[in-house]
Amino acid sequence: MKWDSHLHSALRIIDEYEGQIPLAVFMKDFFGRNSQMGSRDRKSIAALVYGFYRLGHAMKGKSREDRIFTGLLLCETAPSEILAYFRPELEKRILDSLDGKISFLETGDSGFRLREVFPWWESLSQGMNGEEFSRSLFRQPRVFIRARPLMQEEVKHALNDAGVAYETLGQDCFSLPPGTKTETLIPDPSWFEVQDYSSQRTGEYFKIGSLAHSSRTKPVIWDCCAASGGKSILLHDIHPEADLFVSDIRPAALKNLQIRFREAGIRHYRSVITDLRSDHPLPPGKWSFDTVILDAPCTGSGTWGRTPEQLYFFHPAQIEKSGSLQRKIAQNVFPYLKKGSPLIYITCSVFRGENEAVVQFLCEQFSLGLRKCGLISGYAYQADSMFAAYLS
Repeated sequence: MKWDSHLHSALRIIDEYEGQIPLAVFMKDFFGRNSQMGSRDRKSIAALVYGFYRLGHAMKGKSREDRIFTGLLLCETAPSEILAYFRPELEKRILDSLDGKISFLETGDSGFRLREVFPWWESLSQGMNGEEFSRSLFRQPRVFIRARPLMQEEVKHALNDAGVAYETLGQDCFSLPPGTKTETLIPDPSWFEVQDYSSQRTGEYFKIGSLAHSSRTKPVIWDCCAASGGKSILLHDIHPEADLFVSDIRPAALKNLQIRFREAGIRHYRSVITDLRSDHPLPPGKWSFDTVILDAPCTGSGTWGRTPEQLYFFHPAQIEKSGSLQRKIAQNVFPYLKKGSPLIYITCSVFRGENEAVVQFLCEQFSLGLRKCGLISGYAYQADSMFAAYLS
C-alpha cells in the first residue's frame, strides 16, 4: 500500500535528518535522490515529516509514529486518507477546530500537552502569549508581499487577474495563502517584495523622526547584517535619499542581495563582506554612519512556524549564546555610529534574553536613550514574530 511506503519514507527522513541544514533543503535533496516519487507522494510525505517536527518538544517519549500522526491531526484541516488508514480514531477529529483537537488529545491518553510544545513561556518577551504562540506553530504561515511605492494598484490588479484569494493589511501589505508561488502571479518583480508582515512592520522604526543626523545631502545608513537585503529595500523605499552601505558575513547572502537590488532598481550602494565579531569589522578608513541597522543573528524563534525543525532541536542554552554574540556585535559596530544618531536593533526572536535584555545592555553600556521598543507578534496574522528597538 502506498501509505505504508509514504510512512516508511517519512521515517527515513526523520532518522537521517540531524538539523544541520534547513529541513526543506534536506527533503529536496532526499526527493531528488528518490525521483520515482510523484508530486502528490512528496506532498504527502512532507506533511508527515512536518507533522512530526511541529510537535516541538511535546510527546518526546512517544514513538515517532505517534508524533507523526498526532502532528498530522493538529496541522491538517481537510480529510486525510493516510490518517484514516493508520489512525482512524484521529481522522474522525480532522474537521474539529484546533481547540477541539487539543482538548481531545489532552483529555485522552495520547500524552500530548500543549504546554510542552514550546515549554519556555517564562522566557518570552513582554507581550508574547505563550499559549497562542504554541498554537500558532501548527499553522503554516501565510505568504506576504509588500507593494513597492506607487505599485499598490498594479499588484492588486495582478492578483485579481490571477484569481488569488488575498487579504490586505494596510496600504502596501498583501497576505496570500500558504505556499503561494508569487513569481508566477505578478509580471514585474520590481513591483513588489516578498517580505513577512512583521518584517514589513519594522519599517515603522525607520520612520521615527529623521534618520539623518548630518548636514550632508545624503545620509549614509549601514545595514550591517543585511542578509539578502529585504530590510534595506524597505529602508530605501522609505528614505530614497539615503546612501546605502550593506554588509554580511555570508558571500552567498550578498550575492542574493545584489540580485534583489537589481530587480528593485537600486543601483547606487556599497557592499562589503565582513565579520562583525571582529573588533574592527570594516576595512581601514574613516567610516561614519548617520544610522546603523542591526538585524542581529538570533535563535530565529519568531520564524519557527516556517522552520519547526529548529524548535525540535532547540536547547535553551542557545539564548545566552545568541545574546552574548549580539552584545559583541553591537559593541563592534557602535563606534562607527555618529554621536546622536540612531541604532535600530531588530531580531526575529521571541526570547527576552535576545531582545529586552540586549537593549538594556546597550542603553547602559553606551548611555543610549530608548525612543521606542517592542515585540511585533505575528501569530494573529499567521506571520512571523519580531522585535525592534530605536536607540540613540
